[in-house]
Amino acid sequence: MHDAMHATVDEFEAVARAEGIECDFAMGGELYLARNAAQATRLQRGVDDDHHWLDAATTTELCNATNVLGGLFLAH
Repeated sequence: MHDAMHATVDEFEAVARAEGIECDFAMGGELYLARNAAQATRLQRGVDDDHHWLDAATTTELCNATNVLGGLFLAH
């Protein structure tokens, strides 16, 4: 399923470029939100060279979500 989601985003980008669609497309990455302590603990276990823990302020700035304790980010 994860690979299919990535392929869909890649296809969207290819079609937008091929059709000359101006949509401010940007390949940003994946952001997983933690809204409670258990989620934060679980996501922080996933931190590695590719996955970065973001504090609450940075996470909120990226996605404008409410009541966020932090997030795990994987850049693309």
